[in-house]
Amino acid sequence: MALVGKGSRGASAARVTWVTAENVNHALANKTDNIILGCGVGDDNGDRIKANDTGRLQWRIAGGTFADLSATGAVKFGLTDLVNSNTLTAAERLSTGLFGSYTEGEEVEGTATGSHSQQIRDRTTEFQWSLSFADAADNTTYDFQVIWTWDGGGGSTTLPYISILTPVGGATYFLGMKVQGEGDLALTDIGLHPLRVRKGGVTYGLELVPTGDLNASRIRVRHGGTTLAIRKFT
Repeated sequence: MALVGKGSRGASAARVTWVTAENVNHALANKTDNIILGCGVGDDNGDRIKANDTGRLQWRIAGGTFADLSATGAVKFGLTDLVNSNTLTAAERLSTGLFGSYTEGEEVEGTATGSHSQQIRDRTTEFQWSLSFADAADNTTYDFQVIWTWDGGGGSTTLPYISILTPVGGATYFLGMKVQGEGDLALTDIGLHPLRVRKGGVTYGLELVPTGDLNASRIRVRHGGTTLAIRKFT
């Protein structure tokens, strides 16, 4: 028997969801924005999670070796609205998978490992971690997994969660295009963007991002069979 994953989703540092579909790998728009990663887990296979059992977050470059989240490295501790060891309520959870009912989880910041405050039996819970990608490589996929203990540390289950892709480096954004009711859109001179605008004798690109991206505007564009959004200037 083993614990079961109950979904994974990311959010901005203020816990505003930036990927609309759960369990979908996501491309970051900006490495300097710290994020929150929520990982759900359920004990519906009969392995009871007891008080003081733990969840330990690990990361790797895709295809590499997993390492514990720490204060250094390509992916490291971030600063967000989370408070280490705070209770994670049902209203604050990011995953939606459910077995039985939800038991309050934990916010984890400044450490790789969080600890359950109560026993979970035939229920679902979630931990959330604060992450920084400031030192991550450009255009690189990072995988995440959590090592969950259960039965008072008598067993452990390793579960995979979403992967995150960092942006291609070197992009510079310019203020210079405003849309009524939407605000400023980002202009960039980097990349082969399909949408372009000519201003002041210079041709700029309009970057397209996933509709759930933190910097996505409400302006939608269909490109390559996918609905995308024009990036806002932030």
